[in-house]
Amino acid sequence: MAAPPISVIAFIAVMRARPALIKRFVFGSALFIVSVMGAARLDVSFMSTPVNVACLAAAYLAYVFLAASFWLVKPLILRVPALVIAAVPVLAGYMMGTVGLLGLAFIIGDYANPPLQTLRIDANLECRVIAWGNATADSGYTVHLYRQAPLIPFVEREVSRVRVDETRPGPGPATASCKDALAAMH
Repeated sequence: MAAPPISVIAFIAVMRARPALIKRFVFGSALFIVSVMGAARLDVSFMSTPVNVACLAAAYLAYVFLAASFWLVKPLILRVPALVIAAVPVLAGYMMGTVGLLGLAFIIGDYANPPLQTLRIDANLECRVIAWGNATADSGYTVHLYRQAPLIPFVEREVSRVRVDETRPGPGPATASCKDALAAMH
């Protein structure tokens, strides 16, 4: 909830104190956002949940800083649409932080819960069984296989995932284990 005002204040402060640096800050913000999105697309994350959350919060701060930089777009005919489009995710964030708070709490709860089971398969491969869902939605568990980066020990990549929906199984598996996730990897 505080990210948009903090980012806008930071943008104004940089503009007033060091206007020559604004392009570097905008480029750095864009690069950070692209890096976080690329890592998410490649299923790469930090091994620590609080560090992942801090990284996402920093990416949101960078996004709002970047959105605030659209005030510098010279032709008004481009500035207004750019600001309106950039405001949509910010408004959605406020909506999730207020009206959607209960849903957001369920999502965060699923993400922050400790695994039901953790099994080290080899030095760089770990299996985690994570429960998800609640009384208001489907529930089940997902078996994840994570490969730790040997050169960067605090980073991991999800290499396999088997999702089990216990409420409405459908065509998916009725049960899954670390062995199933390992077989799905190959």
